[in-house]
Amino acid sequence: ILILNIASYAAGTNPWQGIYDNLWCARSQSDDDRFREQSCSDGYLEIIGFKHFELARIRLGRRGHRIAQGSEIKLIIRRDLPMEIDGEPFLLGPCQIVITRKNQARMIITDRSQAAQQIQAKRV
Repeated sequence: ILILNIASYAAGTNPWQGIYDNLWCARSQSDDDRFREQSCSDGYLEIIGFKHFELARIRLGRRGHRIAQGSEIKLIIRRDLPMEIDGEPFLLGPCQIVITRKNQARMIITDRSQAAQQIQAKRV
């Protein structure tokens, strides 16, 4: 599971906006209509699911399975879950994790960046 608030992951890939792949995605492309366009300033976080082999496909322009968007995400872990944090193995016990936005920082962007293009499109 990947939770994002920006359009960049793994050295510049965009797993939310990538190309839909009928071979690997379980749902139909029409399910995409229920999701908003991804933006770092809309107050929403994006949740994307992957299988191990899909991470390599992201580098080829594909995307993960869109699960949900929301301003608050609550994960309930019911049993021990092996995971990796900053490259180190870690065993997370049963718990509840709540992820929310706290603040928004001003960012410097170029005129050619995707964020600047989104801002210009909204002004028109």
